[in-house]
Amino acid sequence: LPAANVHVEENRSEAFTKAVWRPLPQWTIEGGLRYESSEVTSTGDVTLDKRLHFAKPRLFITWAPREGTQIRARYERTVSQLDFSDFVASSSLNTGVVTTGNPDLNPEQAWVSELAVEQRFWRDGSVGLTFTHSELTDVIDRAPVFTKTSVYDAPANIGDGTKDELKLSLTLPLQKLGVPGGRLQGESTWRKSAVTDPTTHQSREISGLKPQAWEGHFSQDLPQWKTTWGVDAYGAWRKTYYRFNEVQTDKLKTYVTLFAEWKPQPDTALRIELNNITSRGFHHILTDYAGPRGSNPITTIDDRDIGFGPMIHIRLRKTFG
Repeated sequence: LPAANVHVEENRSEAFTKAVWRPLPQWTIEGGLRYESSEVTSTGDVTLDKRLHFAKPRLFITWAPREGTQIRARYERTVSQLDFSDFVASSSLNTGVVTTGNPDLNPEQAWVSELAVEQRFWRDGSVGLTFTHSELTDVIDRAPVFTKTSVYDAPANIGDGTKDELKLSLTLPLQKLGVPGGRLQGESTWRKSAVTDPTTHQSREISGLKPQAWEGHFSQDLPQWKTTWGVDAYGAWRKTYYRFNEVQTDKLKTYVTLFAEWKPQPDTALRIELNNITSRGFHHILTDYAGPRGSNPITTIDDRDIGFGPMIHIRLRKTFG
């Protein structure tokens, strides 16, 4: 396999400067510049020595028009960290998927524009809405690698792309709503991405990104009984990986946990959890093609819907010293 035996090292350094200016009490302006330099060397199947340099400017503006309200704007260039597992070939005996390595990857870069609005209320309550737009360069995804005898899937820089995220968050104290000691927290994120598929040359979403994810948490303190109880819920999500000859989609359904924790003494706690009340399952769909997608028919579809039942977890903790 290409890049089956490689030894990779990276030496990284970074210098930065930052300045903060408050022209008015309601305004804060922060500017900064980071300069990143790294050297990546590879020996073994792939001999490589390359140097990377990135300037990362940043502008962050905060405006508080009135007490409890804050508006934030951010514009900066970001550079991802390289994942060394992408540098070496691997294979899965369960699925038969073979992935070659690619030590010549460049970090993914993005120009990020962000606008956030946050409103605080009832002392501990808050609601926030954040929109983030990223213009991506050197997107790291999957691409075919051709050898004299075969074609393999590999991590690769596949060009430019875009990513948009909208995040809604809420912290709601429930005292004024008739639930003393109660608290509700939650957030939901919607994502939309676009990149050109290196196999079909058509637009698609970026591999591994969840288009939507949410979670919610309710808890209530009962001091008279030295107990806290609550419910945690994690929403269903989907993520898809696009390889040159297959499409893999993984789905998880909604996961709910009911818990109660009793502290008879400050150093002793008994916690009981009833996990997976909704019997959330894992859905795995693997669609294989006779060759590169777009020009070859589907050969097999492996569809597995695996169910899991509720579970109970009991923990007794005693602190010494």
